[in-house]
Amino acid sequence: MNYLAHLLLGSATEDRLVGSFLGDFVKGRLEHLPYEGELLRGIELHRKVDSFTDEHPITARSRERFAPERRRFAGIAVDLAYDHFLARHWSRFSSEPLAQFAAQSYRLLEQHQATLPLTCTRIVHHMAREDWLTNYRHLWLIERSLVGISRRRPRFEPLADCGVELEQHYVDLEQDFLAFFPELLQFVATEGR
Repeated sequence: MNYLAHLLLGSATEDRLVGSFLGDFVKGRLEHLPYEGELLRGIELHRKVDSFTDEHPITARSRERFAPERRRFAGIAVDLAYDHFLARHWSRFSSEPLAQFAAQSYRLLEQHQATLPLTCTRIVHHMAREDWLTNYRHLWLIERSLVGISRRRPRFEPLADCGVELEQHYVDLEQDFLAFFPELLQFVATEGR
């Protein structure tokens, strides 16, 4: 799962939402992190969601749709694709309009800038300025993100070609997402309390 999904899944409380986003930017054992309360619970939820997603047979099937030479990086492409499908099918999973949820998420993340690592605050700034969360519904943003990651990290170069495969397998990946996401919501409802 990528940013939009983690924010939605962590939205039980404001601090948990921020912590769920923060999960991509902090490493190490939970007890050694400089966070507590709902922020820490959000980080823990992020990790549980990532483990559930990585081990699930539907997401494995999604990764298998990519060519063998790019499969090592297919998890990143699938995470971004699933955020795209979440944005496109938002009303199935939330009664709050996506634009409203996105604006509130940006506001909360910006309010917590003092507690976020510098790399995280830079991303939040770009994310809010370009409204990534709402624009995830456009495939061009996902493809641009894949190319951007491939340029910033030379060993991730194969990601640049994953956009073409997203288009080729679009319908199948969308069906994978629609089958998977309700299971993830159920997992979070029981594990993420």
